[in-house]
Amino acid sequence: MDVLQKHFPEVLGIVVLLLSLVFLFRYWGGNKPPPHEHIKKIVTVEGFPASESSGGLCKQYAGSPHLIHDQCQTFSEKNCNAASCCVQINGSGGRCVGGNADGPFYLSENDAPIKIHSYSHLNTCFGDSCAATE
Repeated sequence: MDVLQKHFPEVLGIVVLLLSLVFLFRYWGGNKPPPHEHIKKIVTVEGFPASESSGGLCKQYAGSPHLIHDQCQTFSEKNCNAASCCVQINGSGGRCVGGNADGPFYLSENDAPIKIHSYSHLNTCFGDSCAATE
């Protein structure tokens, strides 16, 4: 007890100094770099009606081919081949656009003709290069 009374001013000074440092670092943030974020997995979720009979995309926009065309362009290859109002042009890896068994709705883009060698509608290939793209 005698030691504490004898060294009380020094102990109190050290405690005040440490508390001051803690508050200063907290106030200024300590200039630490932000934590490094690591992305483990990216998942793409596409909304697509389960069946056309439930009032899906094709029925909903039946009179608006431009809206069907815009929606089809957002589909994956699998969903493109599942929709009766979409076609995939130029084989696997090609673009999904609005269309039907007769072909794409639009044959040009920005006033330039689109080169279409084949198209797939409901997993059936049509066109000259079908054997090469399947």
